[in-house]
Amino acid sequence: MKQFSVAVGYGFLTSVVTALILSIMGVVSDLVWSASDARWYVFLVIFIGGLLIAGLRHLYEGDDLNQQISAAREPNEQKRRNAALLALMAIVAVGFGGAIGPEAGVLAVVAEMSALVAHVIARSAAEQRLIGEVGTAAALGGIYGSPPGGAAMAQEHPEAPRWQLYLAGLAGLLGFLLTAKRVLHGDPLRIDLPEYFSAGDGIEFLWAILPAFLGAAVGVVFLLSLPKLKSLLSRTGGVVVQTLIGSTLFAVLAAAFPIVRFSGHHELEKMLHWGQDAGMGALLA
Repeated sequence: MKQFSVAVGYGFLTSVVTALILSIMGVVSDLVWSASDARWYVFLVIFIGGLLIAGLRHLYEGDDLNQQISAAREPNEQKRRNAALLALMAIVAVGFGGAIGPEAGVLAVVAEMSALVAHVIARSAAEQRLIGEVGTAAALGGIYGSPPGGAAMAQEHPEAPRWQLYLAGLAGLLGFLLTAKRVLHGDPLRIDLPEYFSAGDGIEFLWAILPAFLGAAVGVVFLLSLPKLKSLLSRTGGVVVQTLIGSTLFAVLAAAFPIVRFSGHHELEKMLHWGQDAGMGALLA
């Protein structure tokens, strides 16, 4: 009965917080980007965002963003101060146009919530990990609109039965939808694909192979080059200096190509429409 209550109750609560965090990110983004679309303004906003993140990062004593997300499943290791700072950094990054998914900041907040809930009701390390995975499953199930997807991405330990994570994802989706109707304008993560009429002869599958392979190749090149890039960047100074350098470079790139801002959800939609007019060659390039 306790596992059922945790999955439904905490899953629902997590999804409500998830929708509220997305709403804050949206408010910040609308406020920041409502003034101008000029290229100088794009550079200035992103650079200021980088300065804010660098200042917050100077106060932050924990792991980086990816490590913090992984640690969401180990809530006993969280520090409230660091989790709050990390969540604030993620909100600033998203609101000021950073190319980062909003789920990263949401999971940082969920990690802190899981630590607090686990401190109150957990009786063992296994129960702490269970609460952390329930929170992750509910948050991702709500954001992505897929309880099975949230459950699959959340489970890394055998303590949380699969049925509980699916139930948490379902409760998360319900809570997210109910809250999103009141605090979110539209669907912030929805992609409206252009209308397409199939030829019905399978030729579309063949045409899709080339861009799929090219996209995968770009991803492989990025993964292989990332350690080298990190090594080069680490030689420039501490994490604050690295943040300022990275933010400045991204600000220059975004000023030249404003479409690289934000998480990429709605920008992908714009790229698809642009590709229809420009042709496959330009879209692949």
